[in-house]
Amino acid sequence: MPAPHLFSLAFWTSVPEESLPEAVRAQLAAPLVDHAASLILTQLATVMLCAIGVARIDASWPVWCLGADLAAIVARLLVLRRMRSRYAAGVPRDILAATRGYFAVGTLWAVNSGVFACFCILYTNDEVMRLLVTVMAFGTAGGTASRNAGTPRFALLQLAAWLSPVAIAATAAGPQYWGVTALVLLYGIALGFIVRRHFRHILALMSAERAKDELATRFGVALDNMKQGLALYDAEGRLQVVNRRLHEIFALPPGSLVLGMTEAEVNARCAVHAQERAGAAGPGWVEGRLATHSGRAVAVSRESLADGGWVITCEDITERCRDEARIAYMARHDSLTGLPNRALFAERMEQAVARLGRGEPFALLCLDLDGFKTVNDTRGHATGDRLLCMVAERIRACLREVDTVARLGGDEFAILLPRAQGLAEVEPVAQRLIAAVGSPCPIDGKPAAVGVSIGAAFAPADASSPDTLMRQADMALYRAKESGRGCLRRFDPEMEQRLRLRQSLEADLRGALARGEFEVHYQPIVDLAGARVVCCEALLRWRPHGRGLVPPGSFISVLEEIGLIGLVGAWVLRTACADAALWPEGVRVAVNVSSAQFEGDALVGVVEAALRESGLPACRLDLEITEAVILNDDAAIFATLHRIRKMGVRVALDDFGTGYSSLSYLRRFPLDKLKIDRSFVSGLDGSHAATSIVQAIVTLARSLDLRTIAEGVETQDQLDRLCRLGCDEVQGYLFSAPRPNAELPAMLHRIDGAAQQALPARP
Repeated sequence: MPAPHLFSLAFWTSVPEESLPEAVRAQLAAPLVDHAASLILTQLATVMLCAIGVARIDASWPVWCLGADLAAIVARLLVLRRMRSRYAAGVPRDILAATRGYFAVGTLWAVNSGVFACFCILYTNDEVMRLLVTVMAFGTAGGTASRNAGTPRFALLQLAAWLSPVAIAATAAGPQYWGVTALVLLYGIALGFIVRRHFRHILALMSAERAKDELATRFGVALDNMKQGLALYDAEGRLQVVNRRLHEIFALPPGSLVLGMTEAEVNARCAVHAQERAGAAGPGWVEGRLATHSGRAVAVSRESLADGGWVITCEDITERCRDEARIAYMARHDSLTGLPNRALFAERMEQAVARLGRGEPFALLCLDLDGFKTVNDTRGHATGDRLLCMVAERIRACLREVDTVARLGGDEFAILLPRAQGLAEVEPVAQRLIAAVGSPCPIDGKPAAVGVSIGAAFAPADASSPDTLMRQADMALYRAKESGRGCLRRFDPEMEQRLRLRQSLEADLRGALARGEFEVHYQPIVDLAGARVVCCEALLRWRPHGRGLVPPGSFISVLEEIGLIGLVGAWVLRTACADAALWPEGVRVAVNVSSAQFEGDALVGVVEAALRESGLPACRLDLEITEAVILNDDAAIFATLHRIRKMGVRVALDDFGTGYSSLSYLRRFPLDKLKIDRSFVSGLDGSHAATSIVQAIVTLARSLDLRTIAEGVETQDQLDRLCRLGCDEVQGYLFSAPRPNAELPAMLHRIDGAAQQALPARP
């Protein structure tokens, strides 16, 4: 509340100080106790004046006034003692209760003194006494106005008790004393305004003090609730301000840092034992990071002040440092296996290359897991992840402390072997790795088996550049996979030449479809019962500009690896359907479908579009799939095959007997035909085992109501044996090599005539 408003309540209304809060009123009464000595001296002065009156005035009333003054002194001392004890307790209500006695004693004393002054003026002719009591009244009233301004009602009451009797007596004494009366009245009014002004000033000071205290309190709360510790020093390096957080950061008990301590003393208390300095900024702590004996990391900031002092702020960054270390670890390590990742491995490679200058060679091994994709696809990614972790532990167990193994991604790993300069050092390590990784890993009670192929490059024998070495080790790994997997191959320059040819092949293939370099040739399939061509298999051929035909085995696998088999396969399907639509109605077309084309759900749409655009009936289209398709045992693939079968398209299983598919798949998957692999057909000329296998396949197919097609028939003897074994259809160079569509009408006419004579009578 502003001071003027408080004063208006406390001075001009009938209830002055009572309208103020108790704590404020108790504080306003504090000067009554603080100025006790001057108060007692004032009362002793009135006692002396009464004693003088007793000596000079021949009457009894001076004696009574003297006795009353002495009694007032004793009462005043008792009241002051009580008030001091209440102020010590600090309870505002009790303090205010004690002031009532003080006010009562003070008022009675002022009345007694005023009566004495009045009697001295009215009932004596002693001008000296009249002068003394008048001067005493003026002086005591002035002191009362100053001392009791904090309790204005009491002050006015005492002024009235002192000055009113003097004014009344001077007026009654005659006109010669009216000037004294006027002076007393003016003096009393002036003192009243002085009391008012002092009261307002006191309230204003108290309000400012309270505001300052509140600000200090808020400042203290803010300091104690800061996330940072704070220490403020003056120009002499003495501690002026310190907050609770600074104690907490350095694990100090409250109050351990005392104002006035030097910065050296503060540093010693904080037990700082190490510091990463970012730059000197004066004595003591500097900006940067420091560590404490308790293992905490603290960030320190130092700011100079205009008065020559400085302020230190400290923040506990222990958790932040741990997070940074964790993030740095995660950025350089594989989250699944905990092995170093590609980034950290690259750093180790750079370090190894730097040591080449000191004559320290090293070997780089690139590893790729064989069969991991099958495990991951058939048993789920969770099993695949657990398998990778187990393989990572086995690889780590095969290496030395100085060796580095990293997971580069997927099922690819890399190993850095310091001080290894040839196969003699690497081959034992590779054999341990192949044996350890190849051992089945038990996961959920079932073994998961994978192998590992390894490629090696040596520095400085092969190269000194990390990128070049990695590329060379990759090429050696590729050769290891080509060589049957589960083995080690070292880089040799011929691999690089093959890689360049491979890269050139990939580049040419990427634009071959747009340039119209692909062709579809057809090889007839002859029905043995009817001795006629019933189907032609569509086979992709590539004729780059300026070159002859490229063998399919040289580019089909590349199309699959670079992700173009889906696009090219769709083109082959559309072309084959369009060509077959112009053939005789009894001749179907068979198109090979890669397992990659089953990824997603686009294959059904591609087949529907090819049939719709060409006008070819669905019953004249066969799709040939490999055992790799049904090996996945994927519900989506199963559903796709069923949708294709519902269209009327037939499905044949190509290269039957060469894969690992279970016979149960033949019953579960929607199939129409089994194609006997050429490896069994070629063995019919002199192998009893091949004959038995073909016979078993034919028997199995008949029991499942499936037709059989033998591919790779090249001799009359093979054809005769297949007829006797009961095969339904045959295909091979005995009848015709794959030919372009333009030659198909003549080829069909020739083969139908030749087949009648080449085919023996069926049993």
